[in-house]
Amino acid sequence: MSKQGCKLTVGHALKEAVHRFQIAGIQKPEVDARWLMAHLLGCSVTEILFLQQEPLSEEMLKTWEEMVEQRCLRRPLAYIVGSWDFMGLRLKVDERVMIPRQETEELVEHFIAKLCSKRFEQLSIADVGTGSGAIAIALAVYFTNALIFAIDISDEALQLAKENAKAHGVDKRITFVCGSLLEALEGIVQRGSLSAVIANLPYVAEHEVAMLPPEVLNYEPKSSWYGGIDGLCYIRELLNQAHDWLCAGGLLALEVGHNHADHVLKLLEALGRYKQAEVLKDSAGIKRFVFAQRR
Repeated sequence: MSKQGCKLTVGHALKEAVHRFQIAGIQKPEVDARWLMAHLLGCSVTEILFLQQEPLSEEMLKTWEEMVEQRCLRRPLAYIVGSWDFMGLRLKVDERVMIPRQETEELVEHFIAKLCSKRFEQLSIADVGTGSGAIAIALAVYFTNALIFAIDISDEALQLAKENAKAHGVDKRITFVCGSLLEALEGIVQRGSLSAVIANLPYVAEHEVAMLPPEVLNYEPKSSWYGGIDGLCYIRELLNQAHDWLCAGGLLALEVGHNHADHVLKLLEALGRYKQAEVLKDSAGIKRFVFAQRR
């Protein structure tokens, strides 16, 4: 990236990185370059605009080259910087977990709005497939008196989720459980007592795998995104289980694949155990969220 002994300025380093990112096929090269530089300098993305002529030390250049090379190999930006923001919370992320997405923030926003319109004697929520703990932690921050259960089949993911919860001071208010879906709560929670279940489960179908970007396919854990032949393997099972764990009128909230919402509605109707099922679109206009109440 630079000749031996030469010091690049912030501006020149950014320009070279953007060019390399474009060649690597990265979707937003300018955005990614600025994020990496902000991480390197310990400043905001906006502040970089005023630091274009600042020289980078040899140590910084070495770190910069390593980060740019990783991104050119399509390693996700969040894994390179080691953290990502979710609902205004800075969370540690690495290859143990899927990186939180904007769509999931929208799921949580809708979920909070719906819960605030309901009354429960004791609010208890299960976050199924917690991963980094993003959903559970955001809910614990918002609902300070809620009982929250964060479930994941990966013990490694749960260890990271616990770290994130502790960093935000909510680790004492979240019960972390290793296991598969809601059956993991057996002996911990009484069936029929949960106020709500929220889940962003793996929903990539077999035929969609080849179309995934390298950032997902080569780096994010397959267990966090692969949903079986039709992408509904885990969602279908959760629909079967949730009725037994939710209280009457309890809320079920799901994030689903771009072409799954209508199918999930049909599954809910066929079960005959839920009412007031509805689909909400994400900010891109995609049918992304399914909500229903237990009868």
